[in-house]
Amino acid sequence: MRLIILVILICILLPVGASVQITEIMYNVEGKDTGFEWIEIYNDESDIDICVHKLFEADTNHYIKGDVCTFATGDYIIIADKPENLDFSYTILDSAFALKNTGEELCIRDSEKTDLFCVTYSSDWGADGNGESLQLVDGEWCSARPTPGQENLCEQVNEEIEAEEPEEQNQEDIIEAPKEEKIEEIKELEEKQDIALTPKQPTKITSSVVYESKAQENSNLPLLLLLAVSISLNVLFIFSKVSK
Repeated sequence: MRLIILVILICILLPVGASVQITEIMYNVEGKDTGFEWIEIYNDESDIDICVHKLFEADTNHYIKGDVCTFATGDYIIIADKPENLDFSYTILDSAFALKNTGEELCIRDSEKTDLFCVTYSSDWGADGNGESLQLVDGEWCSARPTPGQENLCEQVNEEIEAEEPEEQNQEDIIEAPKEEKIEEIKELEEKQDIALTPKQPTKITSSVVYESKAQENSNLPLLLLLAVSISLNVLFIFSKVSK
C-alpha cells in the first residue's frame, strides 16, 4: 500500500514525460512586453498535430493555430501572442495570452485534456525584464540569453573581475636617472639661461668726474691767454720790421 502511494506522489510531483515540453518562456520582455511575449515548445517523440492541443495559462485555455500544424520530432515551435511582432526564422504559431510578470502555471494539454507538460514559473527564477528568458536544460530552469527555436544553453558566465592592486614601485624605478651626457646638456642650458636673464648694468657717470674735467679747463685758461698775447706781440713785431 505504501509503495502504491509513493508511486502516485512521484507521478504527481514530477512533470509528465510526454512528447511536448515547454522549454523556454519569455514572460517579461525588456521594455514594452505586451504583444512580444512567447513560449517555446519542443517535441522529443513522434510527429503530432500541435493545433489540436491547447495552451493553458492558469485555468484559461488558449488555442494554438497556424499555417503549419505538424510538429515533427526533434523540432522547436514558438507560440506567440502576436507572431507578427517577432522576427524569428523558426515556426511561429498564433495564440492569445498575456503572461504574468510575477509568474503563473503554464500547461500543454492534448485533445483529451491530458496535461502533457506543466510548469509554474516565477519572477524569482530570473529573466524579469532584463532581456533574458527562462530556459529548461536537463530538467532545471535558468535565466539566460534567449535562444528561440534552438537548443537552450544556460551556461552562466560569471567572471569575477578582481581588482589587482598595482605593484609598489620605488621612485628610483619610476624616474630614470639621467645619463651624464644629459646632465652636462642641462647645465649648459641653465648657464645660458642665467646669462640671458642677467640684465646689463648701465654705465654711470658720476658728478665728480664732470666737475673735475671742468676744473681742469679753468686751470689752463690763463696759460692759453698768455700764449695768445705772446703770439700777437710777435706778429706785430714782425710786421713792424717788414714795414721799415
